[in-house]
Amino acid sequence: MIERRNTELPAVDTAAPLQCNPVAAGTVSDVAAMEVAFRLRVLSHPVRIKLLSMLFAASRGEDCGRVLANTIGLPETTISHHLRQLRSAGLIESRRRGMHVYHRPHQRALNALAHALDPDLESGSVADDLIGTRPVGDHPYGLEDDQ
Repeated sequence: MIERRNTELPAVDTAAPLQCNPVAAGTVSDVAAMEVAFRLRVLSHPVRIKLLSMLFAASRGEDCGRVLANTIGLPETTISHHLRQLRSAGLIESRRRGMHVYHRPHQRALNALAHALDPDLESGSVADDLIGTRPVGDHPYGLEDDQ
């Protein structure tokens, strides 16, 4: 018979950027592993990656949900759900202006996550990777650049 421990999972603090040693530097703590995994899970959806790339490419550095929905071609409610997931992971910041909510990438949080995965990464921006300046092959999830 397998004995189970009754331990509660630690809460993941997503209000601030990830602060942990790089994964390649050695074994990370349980809490650090959960924080990294939570953020990677949020990034595991192709629409969320597409949204992040659009926010990085936005001419004003931010865009509203309605524009993002019209550009991608999905309902505003669907885009709102994905933006909420990105915001809950601390990967984007949002602010209301009148009737619209504007979203922008949380640079520090994204850079911290990238550094946790690759400590040799330059301390610059991850925007080049997210907006597609590096070739990543075909589009296996059907998200074409023309959308």
